[in-house]
Amino acid sequence: MLTPKDLGWGDPRDLHDSAMTTVEVHPGHKVRLRNTDVGAVMTELVRRLRAAGWSGPDQQLDEWGYARRLKRWAEALGHQLATAPLSEWSDHAWGTALDLDTATNPLLPTIPANMWEHTTMPRTSAQIATGLGLEWGGTWTEPWDPQHFQVAVSPDRLREIATNIKAAEDLNIADTEDKSFLNAKFGRVVERLDLIRLGDNPDPASGRTHPGNLDTIVRKINEVLADLDQIKRRLDNPG
Repeated sequence: MLTPKDLGWGDPRDLHDSAMTTVEVHPGHKVRLRNTDVGAVMTELVRRLRAAGWSGPDQQLDEWGYARRLKRWAEALGHQLATAPLSEWSDHAWGTALDLDTATNPLLPTIPANMWEHTTMPRTSAQIATGLGLEWGGTWTEPWDPQHFQVAVSPDRLREIATNIKAAEDLNIADTEDKSFLNAKFGRVVERLDLIRLGDNPDPASGRTHPGNLDTIVRKINEVLADLDQIKRRLDNPG
């Protein structure tokens, strides 16, 4: 079995928490991960899982990223970090793995007969993970780990995926809650900009202008309105 070291992620014995970065993979849910590329991919993972019907992360904060430890089965056998081969080290020790809603998606010794009765993850989780350069523990048989997602590609390949995510700004996968928030914010911003353009007076007297450099203010307002109009079109016509 390949380890993250085999994929080019280095030796976990040289890594420590101080080298990791904190990432908010969902509002209020922060974890420590290897770098911003891993963070971008894991954040996108959560968004796509939610778009596929997953209701998590739940209110309980039970997401896990970096952890300097062995795989659970190795720990259960009493193996020690000091002597265990890297094949027994958890991908969490590289900061390249994420566990989600661990209480409702528990690690089991073997895959259950009806796995979907034992996980809240959507049925498309494996495809979603693969599309992001990840591997889902729900595809394993011994142990079976539906809470677990880990990087399955090299740092260079993951950087490409993360760059594409950042460039795309794909609003197609925004859930209903996100879209409602953006629409409401759009309305408030436009309303406020209209008032600024009128000098905070919806019916200004003839010849009155907003204080300051009117030409500069109007130009900047028009630039912002153009950006907002583009955002609005993307929200109304995803894809």
